[in-house]
Amino acid sequence: MKNKGNSYLMNDVKMNKFLRKCILALSLGFLSFSTLRTLAEDSREIGKVSYDFNAFTPNDKIVAETFEDPDFKNVSCYISRSVLGGVEGTLGVAENTASASISCTQVGPVDLSQIKKSESGEKVFSERRSLLLKHLNVDRFADFEKGVLIYMLYTRKLTTGSPQSSISAVKIKD
Repeated sequence: MKNKGNSYLMNDVKMNKFLRKCILALSLGFLSFSTLRTLAEDSREIGKVSYDFNAFTPNDKIVAETFEDPDFKNVSCYISRSVLGGVEGTLGVAENTASASISCTQVGPVDLSQIKKSESGEKVFSERRSLLLKHLNVDRFADFEKGVLIYMLYTRKLTTGSPQSSISAVKIKD
């Protein structure tokens, strides 16, 4: 016959390990959120339009915002994305859609020799799209042969992503 006292003790030990893992996971999630959010701090809202009426809470909107490439201040990108209103949007728990678009332009001189060659790109923008796990990202690539910077917009959850994406190519002028 098992000793019930030891059984409860073992369950407490397992529960404590589980709780420690949960706290660690949440801490890492919030740390990564604060790190990624800094990439979007230089963004600025240009305008917005309502596309779905909500009677007692904010409407669903399409928002246009801009940010500068952190490495090339003379490249500005413009993003159009949906922002859900309603009760969930007001409370900050709505999961916004993966639909978004991007357009970038050169607004001054750019020196392409500063960019590192990378097939996986370099993250230049990231913004939270749900309470914990979904982000809208913009990665930069370079086509050195043609003298073009490419900006790819996509959304990603912790374990999965969406194939919906948008791309903008900026021909660097001398």
